[in-house]
Amino acid sequence: MYPWLLRLLLGTLLVFNVWHLSKRGLGFPHSVRDALRLSEPIATAFRSIDPSLVPSAKPYDGQFVYVITHDPFLRARCWIPLIGNPKYRYQRILYPLLAYALALGHPRWFPYTLLWLNVTTYVVGACIVGVWIRRYQWTSWIVIGYLVNTGLVYATLGTLTEPLAFALVLGGIAAWHPQNKWIGCLCFALSGLARETYLLIPWAVLGWEVIGHRRSMWQAILIGSLITAPFLLWWGYVTIQFPQGYAPSPVPWSQGIGFFTAPFLGIWQETRYGLTHLTTRKELIRTLSLTLMAVFLIGVSIGWYLRRRTFWGFLVFVHAVFLSVLRGDIWNYHAGSARALIPFLFFIMAWCADELSLVDGAGVDS
Repeated sequence: MYPWLLRLLLGTLLVFNVWHLSKRGLGFPHSVRDALRLSEPIATAFRSIDPSLVPSAKPYDGQFVYVITHDPFLRARCWIPLIGNPKYRYQRILYPLLAYALALGHPRWFPYTLLWLNVTTYVVGACIVGVWIRRYQWTSWIVIGYLVNTGLVYATLGTLTEPLAFALVLGGIAAWHPQNKWIGCLCFALSGLARETYLLIPWAVLGWEVIGHRRSMWQAILIGSLITAPFLLWWGYVTIQFPQGYAPSPVPWSQGIGFFTAPFLGIWQETRYGLTHLTTRKELIRTLSLTLMAVFLIGVSIGWYLRRRTFWGFLVFVHAVFLSVLRGDIWNYHAGSARALIPFLFFIMAWCADELSLVDGAGVDS
């Protein structure tokens, strides 16, 4: 691809992320506890522990992380009825578990440790991108692209699991390429405990090595299995510990082929549903703009990779295929789609930066 097209795509993504942030607003919480975005039942249930808790006008998924932080090992189990789809939420244990440990088990400190962890991992991720800028002579704009990633900012300020998971993934990739494979494996394995869908990334890294004849398929399967094992062990523990009567957790491999559909069909169905149920013009613009950008980028990235195959291009290609066939409710509301697109949007910008640096012989694949 021509350098001017790379710069145009990189600039377009930067402008789009800034624009989308402005449409949603940065969402800075009025207080630390406001970042939890608690519903009325959850705020009421925990008010005896922390009287300063107040319900949010727009409660969201961060409230469930807060509830899990009170009982990360499922010993009390009394808070389970407050959690929407509790088995699914408990799979992503690393973030609430670290918040619990940092707070030394004191419930009043949980709001502070949850927000502090997210802000810290957000900054750590930016530092890792800064390392790549020096190592591969990338354009400095790439770190701005990371910082303004619309889904990442939203998740950071909303006590969601993505900032920790994504920082661990970036750390895994950064360690992998200078041959620090064990550190990379550890980061990748921990990212799966923070958010199981991010296990797609280490498998993609291993797949690239198989394609490039740097590793045999059986070696890749063995390493990938070791990376995935901590999540599977925790998933088994959660399944055993849960009370009778709860449905199995809806992870992709538990639903089999039903979790996927024909390319773009899931995007169309969920977008159509969202357009008929969203109530304000602002929500329609936020949601539809992300969906249209995702469809455009999926098409461009698949076509681009098939013409020129590189490491970052392969990560983008794998995410593009995954998003195009995914059947889920992420596309019917901007919060879900922005969070799902965090790795995809950043990897495309990293791909642009790496392609530009390859001209000077400094990129990942040089």
